[in-house]
Amino acid sequence: MSAEQKPSIAIDGPAAAGKSTVGKGVAEALGFRYLDTGLMYRAVTYLGLSQGIDPTNGPPLADVARTTRFGPVRDLGEGVLVDGRRMNEELRTTEVEAAVSTVSAHPEVRKALVERQREIARGGGIVMVGRDIGTVVLPNADAKLWVTASAQTRATRRRHERSEDDVGGDTQLELSRIRARDSRDSGRKVSPLRQADDAIVLETDGLTPEETVRRAVLLVENKLQNKEQ
Repeated sequence: MSAEQKPSIAIDGPAAAGKSTVGKGVAEALGFRYLDTGLMYRAVTYLGLSQGIDPTNGPPLADVARTTRFGPVRDLGEGVLVDGRRMNEELRTTEVEAAVSTVSAHPEVRKALVERQREIARGGGIVMVGRDIGTVVLPNADAKLWVTASAQTRATRRRHERSEDDVGGDTQLELSRIRARDSRDSGRKVSPLRQADDAIVLETDGLTPEETVRRAVLLVENKLQNKEQ
């Protein structure tokens, strides 16, 4: 990292482990930009479904990924900029949830979005959250966190994220979905879900969001200070 370039922070982990909470908290503490790369895959999934593209059909989905402009929102809030429009709730539906692992497993889709993510990260000063940031997107990130929790904890969190009238809101159903998602993400051939060898593990079971963020900020700040010495 040059003297002019700000650090880049990679935060990875399985679904509903608390990565977004950690990422936004660290970004706010450091004054960095924040990007949840998972929302980019969800946006491609949403756009593909809207255009009638089958989630198993990789080439046209890769075209969507290559031709769509992405960017972080400016206020560290929820969502991602998609062609200049802030998108969030429409990316978190059960329909998108059911298809996003299939879409994100296409090598051509991942290649296109990894290139976009690296472009966004250029110059540093960013906290990037996903499943392959520390291993693929930013392997030389200045600090890496692996955020995790038990499947039961993650299913309960995901259940609370859904509105009460959402038919997908049953906790046992969420647990089944979480386990299936973990299996798909870990088993895909391209950029599988995997902890980077040099990542610091942060287990979030039993922690409040505030406690989780405090621990994450301390871990990242200590890592950056050690790199400067």
